[in-house]
Amino acid sequence: MYILILRIILIFMIICTEHDIKADTKMTSSNVLQRIFSEIQYSRNFHTIRNYTKMENSMSEVMKVFLKYTLPSVTDIVDQSSVSNECIESLARYFSDLVNVRSWAMEMFDATSKLPSGILEGTLSELGSYDQCLDIEVPFQNKSIEFQGQYCGVKVNQILPNTAETFYFGYKQKTNPLSSIGKFVQDMGSVFFYSNFRFGLCVPSKCSLPDMQRVAVEVAKKIKMQILIPECYTKKPVELETIHIAVICAVGVLLVLCIAGSCFEYYSLKEHSTEKKKGKAQRVLLCFSLIANFSHLIAASERSDKLKVLQGMKALTIAWIMFGHNYAWTNFPLARRPKLLTDAYQKLEFGLILNSWLSVEPFFLMNGLVASYTVLKVLPALKGRINVPLYILRKYFKILLLLLLTIGLAFFMPVVSSGPFWYDVVDPELRNCRDNWWFSFLFISNWISMKKICISPVSWFISTDLQLHSFSIIPLYVLYKSRKIGVLFTICLVIASNMAIGGTTFMYDLLPFIQMSCGDKQKIQETIDYVHLRPYTHAGPYFIGVLLGVIVLDYKNIKLSVRQNVTGWIFSIFLALTALYGGHNWNVGNPEGPLVTALFAAMHRATFGLSVAWVALACITGNGGPVNMMLSSPMLAPAGKLTYMIFMLHSLTFWVRAASVRERLYVSHYNLMYEYIGSIAFTVLLSLPCHLLLEAPVSKLDSLLFNEKIKENETKEEKKENLQVNLFTQNYPQIDAQSTGGVIESSSDGTKNIYINYPNTDDNGMSCHKTVIRIESNFQKR
Repeated sequence: MYILILRIILIFMIICTEHDIKADTKMTSSNVLQRIFSEIQYSRNFHTIRNYTKMENSMSEVMKVFLKYTLPSVTDIVDQSSVSNECIESLARYFSDLVNVRSWAMEMFDATSKLPSGILEGTLSELGSYDQCLDIEVPFQNKSIEFQGQYCGVKVNQILPNTAETFYFGYKQKTNPLSSIGKFVQDMGSVFFYSNFRFGLCVPSKCSLPDMQRVAVEVAKKIKMQILIPECYTKKPVELETIHIAVICAVGVLLVLCIAGSCFEYYSLKEHSTEKKKGKAQRVLLCFSLIANFSHLIAASERSDKLKVLQGMKALTIAWIMFGHNYAWTNFPLARRPKLLTDAYQKLEFGLILNSWLSVEPFFLMNGLVASYTVLKVLPALKGRINVPLYILRKYFKILLLLLLTIGLAFFMPVVSSGPFWYDVVDPELRNCRDNWWFSFLFISNWISMKKICISPVSWFISTDLQLHSFSIIPLYVLYKSRKIGVLFTICLVIASNMAIGGTTFMYDLLPFIQMSCGDKQKIQETIDYVHLRPYTHAGPYFIGVLLGVIVLDYKNIKLSVRQNVTGWIFSIFLALTALYGGHNWNVGNPEGPLVTALFAAMHRATFGLSVAWVALACITGNGGPVNMMLSSPMLAPAGKLTYMIFMLHSLTFWVRAASVRERLYVSHYNLMYEYIGSIAFTVLLSLPCHLLLEAPVSKLDSLLFNEKIKENETKEEKKENLQVNLFTQNYPQIDAQSTGGVIESSSDGTKNIYINYPNTDDNGMSCHKTVIRIESNFQKR
């Protein structure tokens, strides 16, 4: 009503003013309106300025009252902390300009964290404004910069006993809504074993990190809590270190080689030159061709490739690994209402995520399968002679080059991003790489604590894989000499692995698996260091893979009945579900006794390995049905070939994302799935050029340098065997050379058997085939 009256009065004034002005100055209507609106705008600006002035005075009064109560305590703490004079002077100017409501001081105060809402639901962080703080610049009167804004991360935790023996996130805490808040905090206080308050403090850059840490010690004494300031950040230009220049040069060399190889292949294809015309150097250069490597990446596996199903299994395995890490690496202090995530621990189906640490076991199984299949296939041609150092060093250098690239890219994380959680996520990893890089280069990083490993999610795995690969030459050689003894020996290794896991778990009172729902972080860390990282823990799935390779090699065309096939799949599914969901009682806070815990810890990895082994065997032998169609799909082949590079780099993308976020993440399955899809997409985009520049050329160079020698030995052996077959048929003129198959197969003891087919008649007068075997027995009939 009042607004309507004001509008009517304003229109009336405009009409009257227009009439008077026209009468006096004979101005046009447009000029009259322009003058009227300029006067109104002036009046509005004057009114706005007056309001801002009033607001500024009010804010100044508020700051005076605020500092009246807080400044004495702050001054007392600063005096007791023995901070530097420069810090005291900058703080004095800060408080003075805060009273005078100077813009830079108000920005610094605004960028500092306040108490978060939702504390009782687990929201423990308030990050402040990281970028606003770093952008603050306080000038001298001569316009040079006196100091900048400095962002300091603060960790605050209540003083707790050493361990949380009975706290599990999955255990549903029941609190009476009518009870006091003190009782509620007492019941839920154990959450601080797993998380703590995180704040961002914006202060002048003249206060160094030691100054702020001394202040934190004095504040902690007064409020009876633990306060840590791990790191402070200021805005600085990016400076390239020696490691950055070395990585840029190395990548530059690879890029030049790839461009040269691509150009050479392009002109070779254009001139229709054949492979036979190319020399050794030219074929080495072609290994770097982006055209050939990209074509090989997107091409489907050959139909004759029996192990093509492994590409699909690798793709699904890396997807599961990243899915599990997406939940496991969720930073609780960074979460908004993490109670939703802890509530999910109660649900049985969440076991797929809670026990996602099993996702690495298929990789070990497939590596054992490939090692067994390839080595036992070529050993007969090499007459059992294998160069053990070369067998180990080939894998060592292939992995080492990829690890070097991964570590080099890790040092570029501070170049491409920064954030309020950088000190908590990225800085410790880079510190480990500077201090403990040699553990990774010697591939023994799985024998130290996870907290000390450089690129920990990657280094421990490749160290364990290389150690198992090196040891596998013993059972493989025994399998070559005698299949029966070798199988029994390998089974004993699987059993010994399980016993080692169970014994370690029982002896150190560890968790049955890496239990994210457990509130005892110390026990989780011990389970990781003493069990998860060790090679004997994953020896079970690896040597199950070795036995699977023997089966695939010796029994090429296994035909199962419908009943056998269905029974195998049911058994496989049962084993997988037992391994994944058998730990539900531990997750919900109802742990079993020490013996049951040790038994589950010992068995669930091997049982899961057996389940995956059946899937691989069924698909390889043509008994997989729709599962085989999916895993052998050409759509999964490129992802399978990129798997190793994705695994090496995925942790970097997770870390940069987690360390650089400026706001809390509302924890829900939808949001975490959204983060997961984005992480996969970005990691694949990062892995693709790394695969083309390094992984694919290294793999081709390895094949060019070593596999050709094996093929030459195989060719010589085949020629010798063909000659012996011809000599054999000459000594047996009754055998029709036209009907002689000359099929040669290796027996379990390494001797060669010649299967020659010719017409024969059994006692019933039925036609059959007679077999003459064993080259080394002077061509005598059996």
